[in-house]
Parts: sequence; structure tokens; C-alpha cells
Amino acid sequence: MNKLLILVTIILLQGCGAIANTYLPEAVIADNDNTIKYFNESGQIKLSIEDITSLNGNDEMRKAFIAQAISISDKKCTQHQANIISNANSWNVGMGSLSLLLTGTAAVVGHAQTAAELAAAATALTGIQALTNEEIYANAMGTTIVRAIDVGRAKSLAIITKKTLTDSSSKYTVQDALVDIQRYHSQCSLMAGLIEVTKALEQRKLSSQEIELKQKQLEKNITTFATNIIEQNKILLPSTEVKVKQEQAINEMNERLKSLILQNVESPEY
Repeated sequence: MNKLLILVTIILLQGCGAIANTYLPEAVIADNDNTIKYFNESGQIKLSIEDITSLNGNDEMRKAFIAQAISISDKKCTQHQANIISNANSWNVGMGSLSLLLTGTAAVVGHAQTAAELAAAATALTGIQALTNEEIYANAMGTTIVRAIDVGRAKSLAIITKKTLTDSSSKYTVQDALVDIQRYHSQCSLMAGLIEVTKALEQRKLSSQEIELKQKQLEKNITTFATNIIEQNKILLPSTEVKVKQEQAINEMNERLKSLILQNVESPEY
């Protein structure tokens, strides 16, 4: 039984890479048979001090180098995104199918001990599948993570493009570009995608119920603040300057209250 589980796991892991390629279109640009200057055979940037100096001294070559680096990063990122989706789908389909197979086999096997082992294995696989979905993908769909990766990379690419088009080589050097390119490429990771998803959740619009709660709390604070000021002023007899500041504070709180009321008009109910 243990050998069967190990064999199936190995098959699933080896098949993920091949399955990922089915999620990708055929390449529109052929790979260069020869090693492109400034890049090794794996497409990784490989620059010497002389190379950096040469690129900084030739504006067209500097732009071509940056464009090539972005192109290679995009290709690697697309493959990685396909892997994320295919791994999630292959894992769930594979583990779910194997669990059903073991459960069905356990129902027809006559040997009690073997049937019990098959049933136990099916239960274990179901638990492993649920735990993996919970921990690795944090209950987020693979497509959501891929979309979040695209959003993060679009922000970084905009910075590189703007600097490349508007800044001279003396202002936007190859050294600066390398930092930005590395940041751009780092956005293509499962961790970066999950961070973007988290940002989206944090920046979501508040529901009408949440806004109404904030509104009630703010109204209560305004009433309490105004009441306290009236009572304190009877005792302390503040100057005109202090009274002006007190009035400004109340006005600011009322403006925030108006803003919440307007925000509630366009907010979702839940």
C-alpha cells in the first residue's frame, strides 16, 4: 500500500510540468540558438563591469537590454503561472480520483485487512488534499493568485517603462534598471501573488453595515466631545483662540461624518 501511494505521488509530481504546458499557447518568438549577449543559456542576466559601462554608454543598447530582460522575465513568469494553475488542478483531480479509487476498491475487496487499509488510505488522502489546499493555496483559487501576480507586475513594469522612455542613461543607469528588473521578476511568485490578494482584501470597500457602525460611533463621539467642551468651558473659561480650535475640531469630525454618509450610498450591502 505504501509503495502504491509513493508511486502515485511521483507520477503526479512528474506530470505537473507537462500538464502546465497545455495551459500555454505556442511560442510566437523562437528561442535564440546562440547565447544572447549579457544573458546565459538559461536566460539569466550575466553582466561584467565592462558590460555595464558599455551599456550605460549606449542608450539604444541599454533600452534593448532592458526590453530583452523584461521579455525573458515575462516568458518565465507565464510558465510559472501555468504551473500554479496546473499544480492546483492536477493535485485536486489526482488526489480526488485516487481517493475514490481506493474507496471503491475497499468496498469490493473480500479480505478484511486489505479493505480496512484501503479505506484508511482513502481517508488519509482526503485529509492530505484538504490540508494542502488550506495551507499552500490559503483557500485562494489558482487563477486569483495568477491575476494578483499580473497586477503586481504591471505596477513594477510601469516604473521601468516610464524611466526607460523618459530618463537618459546617466539618470537611469543599468545598475538602477537591474534593481527594478529584479523587483519586477520577484513579483512573479506565489508569495507575491498572495500578498497582492491580501492587499485587495484590505483595500476593499466597506459594507453598508460596517459604515453605519462607524457612523454611529462617530456620532456618539461628536456628541460626547461637544458635551465635554461645554462643561469644561464653564469652568476653565478658555480664550477665543482655544474656542476657535475647539470649533475646528468639531467641524472636522462633522466632515468625516458627512464623508461616511456619502460613502454609504455606493457601498455594497454585505
